[in-house]
Amino acid sequence: MRVLVTAHPLTGDPRLALALAAQEAGHEVVIAGRGVAASGVPVWQLGQGFISAGNGIDAALEDARDLIARLDERVAEWPPDLVVHDPCDLVAPLIGAKGAAYSGAPATSPRVQELMAPVLAPLYAERGLPDVLAVLRRSVYFDVCPPSLAVDDVSWWPRRLLLRPLVKSIIDYDVVEAHGEPDIVFAALAGGVPLVLTPRYADEQRMADLCARAGVVVSEGDDPAGAARKVAAEIAEMPVLADVLRRLG
Repeated sequence: MRVLVTAHPLTGDPRLALALAAQEAGHEVVIAGRGVAASGVPVWQLGQGFISAGNGIDAALEDARDLIARLDERVAEWPPDLVVHDPCDLVAPLIGAKGAAYSGAPATSPRVQELMAPVLAPLYAERGLPDVLAVLRRSVYFDVCPPSLAVDDVSWWPRRLLLRPLVKSIIDYDVVEAHGEPDIVFAALAGGVPLVLTPRYADEQRMADLCARAGVVVSEGDDPAGAARKVAAEIAEMPVLADVLRRLG
C-alpha cells in the first residue's frame, strides 16, 4: 500500500515514527511537508515555513491553497492509498484519498478544527466540498489510548481504530520521571513502569491528569506499580500498526 504521511517541520513529529513503522511493515511510504527533517523515508519538500494565524485569514487561505497545489502536483505522479495526517490538518483531506488522523497523543476537543474550518471553506468550495469538517471526519482516527487512559473527545471522530502506541517499552526502571510527553508516558506504561510527572504545559497537564486517574502516578495511587502493569497489559492487547494498515488496505 502507498502511504503518504503529512508532517510538520519538526524532527520529533509523531508521524515520522509512524512513517518509519509503516515502511518497516512493507508499505511504500512518503513524507510530505515543509522543512521536514527525516531519515530513511523519501520526503516531498513542499517549501519552507508556515504562515502564522497572526498574518490574517487571507494569508492563511493563500498558504493553504499553495500547499494543496504542491501536493496535487506530487500526488498526480504518485497517488497514495492512504494519507496519514494530523487531526488538525485541514489541507491533507483535500487530496481525496482515504485518510487517517494520527497525533500519537490522547484526542483533544475539535476547537482548533472548528476555528479553522471557516478560513478554509472557500478552498473547499472551489473543489465542490461544502462542509469542511464533514470531509475531515471521513478520516479514521488512530486512537493510541488504552482503556485506562481513554478520553471522551475521541467520540468526535465517527470512525476510530485502536493503535498500539509506537514506542519502545521502558522496562529497566522502577519509576520514570517525565513532564507528561505522550511518547515517554506510553513507553513507561508499555513496560509496566509507574511515573512521576511534573507537567509544564496544558497538554502535559492533561496527560498527567489521565495518568493520575489511572493510578499510575507515584503518590497519586494506592498501587501505582500494579496500575502500571494493568495498563501495560491493555497496551499489549492493542493492534500493532501493521495489522491496522492491513485492515485499511
